[in-house]
Amino acid sequence: MNVSVFETAVEKLRDTPHQEVILSLTTNAREIYLGNVERISAKDYADFILSKILRAEGNSFKLNLLYLCDSIMKDTAEYSILFLQKLPGVFVYVWSEFTGYRRDLCFKLLQIWEQRAELGWPGMDQLVHQIKEKLYQKGELAH
Repeated sequence: MNVSVFETAVEKLRDTPHQEVILSLTTNAREIYLGNVERISAKDYADFILSKILRAEGNSFKLNLLYLCDSIMKDTAEYSILFLQKLPGVFVYVWSEFTGYRRDLCFKLLQIWEQRAELGWPGMDQLVHQIKEKLYQKGELAH
């Protein structure tokens, strides 16, 4: 299995967050993390998704991809550690492009991640801290 297979599946999220596509990609992420999929590492898969968000055209697609990240972290919590290096910057980039209800949905996602950090999910406290710090620096979030 290679990234092109995932590229095709991820493209299905362009117009609408098909739950079955998100679940399928989440399952793929778990299988990759467990080492059951050859030719791609969990880190490469995480990097692929984050870079896809940055290149995505259309705010709905970006939001759907953020929800895919959330689904993957919810299923395999260790992905939050893999996402840690780049997700804060990606999240803030998407946040700054959104207004209205999309911004509200991003804020809700951040609140969910805060709750997971409080529950001790691996890497979540660092992830939330970095996202909030970047938002504070940009003046996008009040202390």
